[in-house]
Amino acid sequence: MQSIEGNRIATCVRPVPCSSSADAIAAAAAVRERRRSIFFAYQAPRIAEVAQPVKVEEPKVVPPEPRKLGLPCTAAFLFVPAMGVRAEPELSSPAYSIAEIAKSMCIAAGVEKNEMFSPRRVKPVVQARQIAMMLCKMLATGQSLPQIGRKFSGRDHTTVLHAVRKFEWMMPILKAQIPEGSHPLHYANMAWDLYKTSEQ
Repeated sequence: MQSIEGNRIATCVRPVPCSSSADAIAAAAAVRERRRSIFFAYQAPRIAEVAQPVKVEEPKVVPPEPRKLGLPCTAAFLFVPAMGVRAEPELSSPAYSIAEIAKSMCIAAGVEKNEMFSPRRVKPVVQARQIAMMLCKMLATGQSLPQIGRKFSGRDHTTVLHAVRKFEWMMPILKAQIPEGSHPLHYANMAWDLYKTSEQ
């Protein structure tokens, strides 16, 4: 029988007659169990939670309006989305290689290819090389200054930056005069003519 004394529970335990040591051990075990049931509340064992896989929603493909494609309204069924194919962004202007631009500049300036990539510091060669570097920055989209410098016999990016700043006044003229997609030789010829005109 239990009774409350102050802030604790007092349990009145009747004496258990023990005739042997086995009875005394069993009585002691019963007392311990009673105490555990009073002082320690039973807690159910925790079950480890298994992480559930997250379901990702499929992307919705919305076909463009036929009028935006320049098609009549009845041709909307012609649009079939390519599933699983990632659309690459279209470049506004074609990208040229540095080798193409350097070769075109050699032809326009009358400079040998080995001179273009050599350490020579003769004025016509230096000017042709600097204009070629400026054209590479303008036309070879995606190429950084260090990459352009490495193509020109391992020159430093500051050398390329100096060339670009020196001849960047040509860029708007070339973009205005030459249509997009033209061969780099057109850019090289006009750039060399602009340089010759500015020297006079």
